[in-house]
Amino acid sequence: MPSLMSRIREVWLDRAIPPSLEDMEQYKSSLAQVQELADKIDALDWPGTEPLHDWGKNAPRLWLNKRKENELDKTRNQVSCLKSENWM
Repeated sequence: MPSLMSRIREVWLDRAIPPSLEDMEQYKSSLAQVQELADKIDALDWPGTEPLHDWGKNAPRLWLNKRKENELDKTRNQVSCLKSENWM
């Protein structure tokens, strides 16, 4: 179960983090669903829900990191375009 929870986090949950505020409601919904899933698994006394709980607890930091990453990518692309146009 622990490897499954880590895989869910890496493949599905990390991709669910929106890069902007536009999809914040959907993100909040995902957070609630993850918490509900983790609670149900805990109720069954199955191990390995820590990655799900951690993801929920760290949601603000994860979103901010994604936002920063997205903005840095945009800036790099703009600078790259300027360089290719011989502006620099």
